[in-house]
Amino acid sequence: MKNKIIILFFLLSLNFSAKQKFIFLFELDGQPISGEIKYTLKNENLEIIDDKEQVTIKRGKRYKHKKKEEKIYIKRYREKKYYQYTIEEDFEKYLEQNKEVIINFSGSVNNSYVSGQQKLSKDLWFGSKISSKHSRINAEWHANTYFVNTECVKGKYSDNSKGIVIHVKLSMSRLDFEIDLFDAFGNDIDKNDFKIYFNKLARQDLDPPSDELQRNGNYQCIIKAKDGLISDLEGKTGYQIYIISDNYKTEFINIDTDKLFKNKKQSETIRMQTLYPFEVLEQDCDDGMMWSFDCDKCVCSAGEFYYKKLGKCVKNCPKGSSGQTIDGEYVCIEYIDPESQSNKKNIESEVQKIKRLKKERDKKIKECVNIKMKQFKEKNSDLDMIIKKGFNAMFSSNSEIDMSKKESEFKMICEKTISQPSEKSDEKKENKNDFRSEFKSLYDTCSTNEEDENSLRNILYDDQYLYLSICDSNNVSYLEDMFFLIDLSDILYNKVRESREYAFPDILDKIENSNKKTGSQLIDIIQLQLLYFQIDAIYKSKIDTKSSLDINSYRDVPDPYSRLTIHRLQRLQFYDWYFDILFKLSKHPKKPFITSLAGATTKEGKLHGKSIRGYWRAQAGNKVDSPSDLCYLSLLQDEYSKIGWSYLKPGEVIEILYKRLRRYDDDFELNYEEAEIEGGLLGGEMKKFKELQENRKRIKTEVN
Repeated sequence: MKNKIIILFFLLSLNFSAKQKFIFLFELDGQPISGEIKYTLKNENLEIIDDKEQVTIKRGKRYKHKKKEEKIYIKRYREKKYYQYTIEEDFEKYLEQNKEVIINFSGSVNNSYVSGQQKLSKDLWFGSKISSKHSRINAEWHANTYFVNTECVKGKYSDNSKGIVIHVKLSMSRLDFEIDLFDAFGNDIDKNDFKIYFNKLARQDLDPPSDELQRNGNYQCIIKAKDGLISDLEGKTGYQIYIISDNYKTEFINIDTDKLFKNKKQSETIRMQTLYPFEVLEQDCDDGMMWSFDCDKCVCSAGEFYYKKLGKCVKNCPKGSSGQTIDGEYVCIEYIDPESQSNKKNIESEVQKIKRLKKERDKKIKECVNIKMKQFKEKNSDLDMIIKKGFNAMFSSNSEIDMSKKESEFKMICEKTISQPSEKSDEKKENKNDFRSEFKSLYDTCSTNEEDENSLRNILYDDQYLYLSICDSNNVSYLEDMFFLIDLSDILYNKVRESREYAFPDILDKIENSNKKTGSQLIDIIQLQLLYFQIDAIYKSKIDTKSSLDINSYRDVPDPYSRLTIHRLQRLQFYDWYFDILFKLSKHPKKPFITSLAGATTKEGKLHGKSIRGYWRAQAGNKVDSPSDLCYLSLLQDEYSKIGWSYLKPGEVIEILYKRLRRYDDDFELNYEEAEIEGGLLGGEMKKFKELQENRKRIKTEVN
């Protein structure tokens, strides 16, 4: 029995000796704390160690520093009532398993939460073990890392003493948050024009902002954690403040929880993006291109487009032909289906023919330049000219350069007079009855004169281009031309973005005053989505049949996947704008019902031209005294049943669209990979895509 007691005592002593003792003295704003303090142990990855979470530290007796030790501490700890808070843990074991051990402290003082921390590391100790009689905290070496808001009062460990003593300065767990708000021109946003909200996660874990101050161009507040949740904030992300303003894009700002935990200040400067009028900042254009204020993009001269592979503007190919790069030059050849084996031989023959004609053309150009240079020299060969040139040469070294420039000038003249191999003098004119010819002429012609701003776009935005052409029974084939519909969607997208009636808050009046019997609240927005449906249906058909994307198109598309990728990015930009509008409507007291395509009765991707034309006919017919009334007269009444409507709350519309956009995201990434192979992208598309994805997710989360 006696032996058993000895063994038991020995085991208990081992268990006791396995723990190391730390004594902590807490203060807030220079005053000792005597209230309840809890601790949580975490490793360097902020993972909780051995379920050591929210463990209460028992308050001990008052601390009195011994006279024989550091004198600077004697007076402080004798005059003020600092109490001992002791933690006993197997820190040596934890430090063997982890690089760091972080002790997080939290408590409540005068109904406000306080927090602090102490980091422990193997590098802190002299000696191989914390409990070694030779070990001592190297506080001086690690002052900036481990003792920022703490102080090592007694750093030597001893089993017979009170252990290591550390003085901890706790701080109020709060964040001093400030935002400066400017518009695109650097002007302050009026204080009455914006509202500040917490996102759902922030509303869950944080108290409502206090000490709020909202001024022109500025917002300030104090952010705190809710009772009992301060330790949960460390290392956690997803807390956001967002700014809503009628005519500015909603901005989300991450709350820095690390700064909140450490009682620091977070300052942000936000440049708010104006939604109306829709503005695109002028950009620097590549060689051969100019910025168009009418098109809001870099453009080439009329009848040309920018070809990324060659880095220059090239001529549009006529109808029935397609462009190819041959020996560094862009040439047009008659369109041949590349999937046909017989036609592959034909195209090889055509390429060889082009190469031969190109060599002949280059030879003619060279001969032309030589003749003109010879004539120039003969014309300037008189004695006076020679003396004059010789005199100039004494003072200038650019005589040869001038001759070289002259040769370049002659080359440009000769190139213009000698046609490209693919150009034919007897080229047939495009069919005047083809509406797309007129549309293309306007669409491809953008003014570079700022004084002509909005001239062409106003013509293109006219409903005769967006409705009448489509609902005409003679134009059924237009609905099978994918790139025509893509170009049409470009125009309609810009029309929507530049229309005041679709901007917030004017859109409220449009919704309330529209004819709800025909679902015409947001006619252009719905039409744009129908265009997307039809484009996807054509694309799927071409992919399934392994047909070229640009087959039967009204324009030459040298990089079809690049053009399609840019379209899909613009499509997602449209929904980014639409989500913002719907989000504002969901926050509005009226929360109006929105006309949406009926998801149950309409299967996107399977809509046929007749159904779409019927919808356009119906919508166009609601416009009084419009040329589009011609469509309404031929409307078949049962067309409505093929489309169907739903009247949904703004948040419900977002929910439906969010699910659809997952497929649109997949389509973008798929086409992007193909476009990269083509090499026709300008760059930055994927980065923009990720930004749109993230912003859409934020809004969707807030309306659920």
